[in-house]
Order: sequence, then structure tokens, then C-alpha cells
Amino acid sequence: MCRAVAAFEAARASGRKVATVSNNSAVCVQTFLLLHGLLYSMDAVVGRAPYQPEAMKPSPDSLLRASSELAVLLRDCTLIGDSVTDVEAAKVTDGRSVGFANKAGKERALATAGADVVVTTMLAVADALRLPWEQACRGRCSAPTLGTGLPWPIWSGTVK
Repeated sequence: MCRAVAAFEAARASGRKVATVSNNSAVCVQTFLLLHGLLYSMDAVVGRAPYQPEAMKPSPDSLLRASSELAVLLRDCTLIGDSVTDVEAAKVTDGRSVGFANKAGKERALATAGADVVVTTMLAVADALRLPWEQACRGRCSAPTLGTGLPWPIWSGTVK
């Protein structure tokens, strides 16, 4: 988990807003973050809508709620997620997605689902967030971004 912590801290240090968006309940996610000393690093925690399984990812419902809580347009958000449904939800919103292949073989599934970037370690995300945006962007964008041309802020669909 320390790699995820590095990414959260790098996002906060760069001035980005950070939300955790989960198909688990918000209370469960908040408790997990609190127990691991990470709740401070979140601007919002959005869990599944109670008694509405149809609102779980790949539905964009939780992303819409996170965007509203962060007061940021959906198209200016990036979701970091470890599942195909995370990537699918981000695509529906016209937001960007970073597929986190936390297990062998996930790279292909996340790429096929349409992830804008696939990483195998959260350290890659942390490193990209620490770079000045001009360097991280490598001349391919005109606004502050995450790594390879992805807009900010970040939604995190996973804490692993």
C-alpha cells in the first residue's frame, strides 16, 4: 500500500484534488482510509449508492458524485482503477483513466477496455505527479496534467 500512499501524497503535493471512488460503501472506505492513516489525503470519498446496484461501476454514478463533490468537470478528471469496470465508467464520462494492472495479465484487459495509460505500479503514477507538468506532458498538452497527457485531478478506484 505504501506505493498508493506515495501517489496520494504526490497528488496532494502537486495541488490536485483526490477522491476515492468505490463500489464498496463510503463508510467502509472511510474506515479503511482512517485505519491506515490515509483519510487526510482525500478531498472526497464516494461509495456505492445504497440499495442501487445498477449505480455501481461501470455506471458513472459514483464518478458524477465525485466530480460534483470536488467541483471539477468530469472531462477534467482522471480515474486510476484496477478493474475493467473502472475504465468503462471513466470512458462513459469522457474523463481519462489510468489502468492499474496490480496482477499479472491485467495489462491487456485494461488496455482493451480503453485505459488511456496502463501502469503496473503506483510508483509510476507518483513519479509522474512529481514532475513539473511541462516535463510530464512532454509537449503534448497545454494544461497541467498527470504524466502522459492526462488531466487533473485524480479519482482513485483502488487503494492497494
